[in-house]
Amino acid sequence: MKIGILTYHRAVNYGAFLQAYALKSFLEGLGYEAGFVDYWPQEHKNRYRLFDNSTNLKLLFRNLLLAYKRYPRYKRFKKDQMQYLGIPERPVYGSVRQLEQIGKQYDLIIYGSDQIWWKSRLDTNGFDPVYWGEFISKNIKKNTYAASMGVISLTDSDKRYISNCLNAFSHISVRETQLMEVLQPLTGKKICTVLDPTLLVPSSFWESKCLKDAPVKGKYILYYRMMSDERADVFANETGRILNMPVITIIGHIGSYKVDRINSVTGPFSFVTLIRNAQYVISTSFHGVAMSIQFRKEFYAMGMNRNSDRVYSLLTLLGIENRMTDSVPANFSERIDYTRVHSRLSDLQKESSDFLISSILS
Repeated sequence: MKIGILTYHRAVNYGAFLQAYALKSFLEGLGYEAGFVDYWPQEHKNRYRLFDNSTNLKLLFRNLLLAYKRYPRYKRFKKDQMQYLGIPERPVYGSVRQLEQIGKQYDLIIYGSDQIWWKSRLDTNGFDPVYWGEFISKNIKKNTYAASMGVISLTDSDKRYISNCLNAFSHISVRETQLMEVLQPLTGKKICTVLDPTLLVPSSFWESKCLKDAPVKGKYILYYRMMSDERADVFANETGRILNMPVITIIGHIGSYKVDRINSVTGPFSFVTLIRNAQYVISTSFHGVAMSIQFRKEFYAMGMNRNSDRVYSLLTLLGIENRMTDSVPANFSERIDYTRVHSRLSDLQKESSDFLISSILS
């Protein structure tokens, strides 16, 4: 069986790469031929472009500096995407019309994971219809796995649109409990909640991907600053002061030319290694939290504002919702009981893998 995966596989984003690679690897481990439906329209290209065009001389100079800082990371991502995700240098499908040519290339397409149902990506009704099952032959079976919407803000018109689109999928699963509760009334099909692919694979999978040559030596706190938040900045600096450790900061998007070298050169597996070797992790990102759990790290999540649902949902399932905080803890001696957490995670992994396997076979 040949399975296509439709997700944000070309994003210059650590979480996007890791979830795509994990799902592909998991499916291949089951014996399936898995690859990506290489859809990457102009809107996506604009979001992750290396250079921002401008006719203003001051902005042009700034953008040149930004491109110079971004290039090493972009180059690393491009290389890893081609090597590990198996995609060509340039996208195969750049428009919805090109997708109609797929025909019977796949036996099944899995939509997800990641925030493929994120609203306000386009100027039409706020959704990209491709990720809702449109423009690809109705003769190809379609499932979703761990699909996410990010911030959930739906109008009545949105709900009518989604209700109709859900009919395209044979089996539906999402990543967050909150999203499941919103979507379930819109369809007669059962919607399941499953783990993000980065948590579906065992920790040994990620351990095997860590670099032998560590990007940073010695003890440190890793601060993954995916979303900008002043409180998280203060939290990270204060934690470093209290624990007397340097804070290594990795930013999600290089939007300033005043970034250090580690931000420019860190690729997906360097990022994984940095989390594995850290003493503590502070993250404003879901995948920073997910990888911390995989490596049994002491961590804190904060600074996600309206995007916090997906992290809180995961932490609640694992019984460690207290690790989402708004302030520096009074006592750093409190440790996460990872024996209990990973016991629960093992149960969730089985439930998620059972769903995925069953949805493929039925």
